[in-house]
Amino acid sequence: MRMIATVLSLSSVLGTTPAPSGIDRHYWIDQLRLPRAWQLSQGDDVTVGVLDTGVDRDLPDLAGAVLPGRAFPDLGNGVNDAWGHGTAIAMLIAGRGRSGATIGVAPHATILPVTTAGTAERRSACPTSSAAPA
Repeated sequence: MRMIATVLSLSSVLGTTPAPSGIDRHYWIDQLRLPRAWQLSQGDDVTVGVLDTGVDRDLPDLAGAVLPGRAFPDLGNGVNDAWGHGTAIAMLIAGRGRSGATIGVAPHATILPVTTAGTAERRSACPTSSAAPA
């Protein structure tokens, strides 16, 4: 009987909730059941390493979410993203959803960018990157 009560209590906690106000409803928010996950955690006190092309920390939707980065072997400082891919990944992880933009799986998480691919010479047409085209 105790197990049934626990399951019923858990199911009431995991009921559906809407995305935070002002957030566009991207199809994947419901597909991944993020409103249910956000009831349990939104990534507070979580740091996620993004090993990719770097992360554009100047993007408004990532403001305050990106730590100083690293680059290996010698590809920059981790907080520049000439290709845009690492920034897109960081948005999916920790996008803040400001101004109706993308909200991430863990919108309160912090990103530690590590550049492991790409070069500073290439500029991306990726809409998430604030890097100007070359």
